Amino acid sequence: MTKILLVTTDKIELNSYGLGSSKDITHRVSLINKLNYQLKILAINGRNDNKCRDRLRDLLHRQYFDIIIFEHAAWPKSIKFIKKNFQSIKILLRCHNEEILHNIDMILAFLFTRKIGKGYINELTSIIVRLFKTIIREIYSIKNSKNILICNDGTLNYFQKFKNDKYIFKVNTNYDIDIDNSEIYKLNQLINPDYFNILLIGSEKPNLFNDNSVKVLLELVNKNKNSFIHSNIKIIISGLYNYESIPLSSEICNYIGVVKNPYSLIKVCDAVFLPTKYGRGIKTRIFDSIVIKKPILIHKNIHKNLPFDLKQFVTPWDGNFTSLFNWIKSVENNNFFEISKEIDKTINKYRTNSDEELKRALIN
Repeated sequence: MTKILLVTTDKIELNSYGLGSSKDITHRVSLINKLNYQLKILAINGRNDNKCRDRLRDLLHRQYFDIIIFEHAAWPKSIKFIKKNFQSIKILLRCHNEEILHNIDMILAFLFTRKIGKGYINELTSIIVRLFKTIIREIYSIKNSKNILICNDGTLNYFQKFKNDKYIFKVNTNYDIDIDNSEIYKLNQLINPDYFNILLIGSEKPNLFNDNSVKVLLELVNKNKNSFIHSNIKIIISGLYNYESIPLSSEICNYIGVVKNPYSLIKVCDAVFLPTKYGRGIKTRIFDSIVIKKPILIHKNIHKNLPFDLKQFVTPWDGNFTSLFNWIKSVENNNFFEISKEIDKTINKYRTNSDEELKRALIN
């Protein structure tokens, strides 16, 4: 029987739907088990490469594996160790270049929002050094893994710079939905169904869509209430934010925070807005919204990396608040159920294709 070791971080909780990465891994684990492979999961505390390598050394001296799947590109020393000492082991790497893009975004956010003062140069230098270290780690990990599992069609050109097409497999974000009726019931007590509720899902990581922009969004809705069909529009904010200056509960805003299952929150709202430029796991929320057939507005940087057939169900946002205002007006009249059959057909196709790609990556 083929033995597989899946290396991930201890932050990943199987069967947790709060994180897109947790949901993806849960799906992969389920599929691998269905294929009757013997699977073991090695959880590393964070992304410490030395610790990962040491844990692997101890484990591999006691137990042999045919395949090792790394769920992150942050462990190049570990990959180098396996390639040098266990040449018969096939290495698979699940990777996307959003870690690099995220670091670039942090630099831009720093330049635009941080005032020049004490420690400015040191902080900026630290972020730039981290960016270059991330690039070096990722490229080394890609080049020294046998097969690459990518989750975004839009990043294919990036990976083709380092790998032949035959070693790249499109294992897209999975589309399984976990319904938690008890959580939906609780959320229904917090969210008034008489309002037109727009869900704003943020990222816990710094990005150019900062707290000030959230305030601008709230002001935009407040000042233009009479322009909308629904007189009662409420912005439901979910995510890890530092909203010291934002009203967490008001006539137009309700801060929910982090929910165990974001699907439930999407289910009880009328439309979804994802302003994050580079989000890890944010695509899972996009797919959840599409499956539930909710109108959704996402940043154009995320939109361009979506699978081609899914772009028709999602509206790209250019960062302009006039276009956001126009989108709100348009979705009030939008009936997503008119294209429900097309959505179901497309989702089923991608679910099947993604599973087949993972099977081929394990075999080839």
